[in-house]
Amino acid sequence: GWQVLAAASAEEALRQLDGAERLPDVIIADYRLRYGRTGVDAIRDIHAFVGELIPAILLTGDTSPDRIREARRSGFTLLHKPVTLSELSSHLEEARARAAAE
Repeated sequence: GWQVLAAASAEEALRQLDGAERLPDVIIADYRLRYGRTGVDAIRDIHAFVGELIPAILLTGDTSPDRIREARRSGFTLLHKPVTLSELSSHLEEARARAAAE
């Protein structure tokens, strides 16, 4: 029941969202991205572009305490890889419900 917009970078996601008929219900981003960027950066770029705070999930396999603290401080849902289908589905449904309530 989900339609997916896949992008290799925040810039690509912004290009795809430009002129899109609807906004995403949720953003899923890996914590570590190319060129020293993070999923937090990408999510914030998308929020600024669309002018809304779309619920977001960060995925990470990073075990560094500093990185985990930084990701948690973002306020976005943080899931540690490997993520099970049931865990991801649960968080996606919560995000969908939050988006529908707003």
